[in-house]
Amino acid sequence: MEVVILQSEVAETKVKGEEVCVGGFNWHGWGPAGGEGKVAARRKILDTNPQLFFHLQQQRLIELIRNGKVEEALEFAQEELAPRGEENQSFLEELEKTVALLAFDDVTNCPVGELLDISQRLKTASEVNAAILTSQSHEKDPKLPSLLKMLLWAQNQLDEKAAYPRIKDLATATLEDPAV
Repeated sequence: MEVVILQSEVAETKVKGEEVCVGGFNWHGWGPAGGEGKVAARRKILDTNPQLFFHLQQQRLIELIRNGKVEEALEFAQEELAPRGEENQSFLEELEKTVALLAFDDVTNCPVGELLDISQRLKTASEVNAAILTSQSHEKDPKLPSLLKMLLWAQNQLDEKAAYPRIKDLATATLEDPAV
């Protein structure tokens, strides 16, 4: 399973080691070591998911604004994002919200200042991860939480019927001796 961590590399679009810059962000673990197959897979994900591509480009715009590159941000918004906004009303609304960051000297008191929070980066990274997992025919949500809930349910059911070595602490997998 591939997991992506996004890091801003707005000014650079280069390949280095295991990192490949796509949409202004490095897709760690999706680099050239995987060969053309991973490059093609990346392209297919972006080509077939315009919303993901827009959100990556939007995140790139946010990073330009965060770094005070106003001229570059405006140019990027006009050339890359505005055409997509013309095609899709929801993209246009998101673009307007993002560009509104430029209207405020103090973005901490800005009504759309949450776009600069780390949670916005994490949201974009989660969207990329879900797209990758879906493209690899994996479920987009992790299975571990569901499995742990199922384990707790099964233990509760067994408590009523049998003595068994119960898992006392899920984090350490510490077993509790059965009461005989």
